[in-house]
Amino acid sequence: MRWMALTALCLVCSCSGGNGNPDSGDQDSGIDAGADKGFDAGPDQDGQTLPDEDLGDDLALRIPAGTQACTINFVYVSDLAMSFETKGRVTFREGFVRLPTEPGDFERDWIESLEAGPDGETAVPDGPGSFNLSMFNGDYNYLYTRNYLLDGQAVTLSFGVLFEPGERVVTIDEYNLTHGRFGNFHIEFPSEWKGHFSTCLYTYFHCVVREFQIEGGDTLKLEQCNYCPSGWICKADPGVMPRLLFVSGAEERLVEDPFYLAHSMRHHNWGMDFLVHFENPVGPVHGLHLGTEQYPGYENFTEIYYLDENFELIETKAITQQDTKPEW
Repeated sequence: MRWMALTALCLVCSCSGGNGNPDSGDQDSGIDAGADKGFDAGPDQDGQTLPDEDLGDDLALRIPAGTQACTINFVYVSDLAMSFETKGRVTFREGFVRLPTEPGDFERDWIESLEAGPDGETAVPDGPGSFNLSMFNGDYNYLYTRNYLLDGQAVTLSFGVLFEPGERVVTIDEYNLTHGRFGNFHIEFPSEWKGHFSTCLYTYFHCVVREFQIEGGDTLKLEQCNYCPSGWICKADPGVMPRLLFVSGAEERLVEDPFYLAHSMRHHNWGMDFLVHFENPVGPVHGLHLGTEQYPGYENFTEIYYLDENFELIETKAITQQDTKPEW
């Protein structure tokens, strides 16, 4: 499919740097305003659920309740703080988003909220968001952009979707978010760094649990999830760390907030890195960085780095024992 080829190309570009250096448009009570919560009783002839009013020549995005998208972030070893700077989470408004088929620009109110940055601050809309429709080899290519203010600085949310012949409705769900159905779906920050969105759930990811004993008696347990969809060319498998548990003496920190966790595979999957930022530090320790040795020892964990509030090194400790399990 053409959209798969485009998103695969996008992924190749975005993966190459892996280890280097609510909208407020006009709204009325109908579907034309953006998201309409009406769903019909069943699918149309193509197996696609249609809204409860006739689309005419228009197309639509379908958004199930509770749909969110989260960024897939790298651990930038040369600048650990940057690993959290490009975090983002989008919450979509449930319903249908009606999309005209006449080329041009049109506003839509369909994003409930955008959280971004290292602490997941809620961004403030800076004007309405709009779609632009262009034709691509006979297909309908929609690109949505919306400007926000984050801590007083401008950030831009972009979202693209391509409708192929015969498609009337495309659903924004976990499968399509995981498999890159929505090209160019990213947030761009003032630094010009971008955070690329995927699912906030990991049903299609392969997950394992890693446990570590650390010199001096501390322990670390984390969940690692990775997935490169079939047909993609991944220079490094996209990855997330859904949760991490750190125990140091009587202190225990369970972190499940994606804005405080980062994981990425290195080029060609030759190694991996994990990074956590503690909202509630453990004494002077505000974070941990754990990574494998460099190639060819890329499957070995030998050291862990204890970090201060600026992600500067406090202490290096040895990994004395490690284990991998299928479940938490």
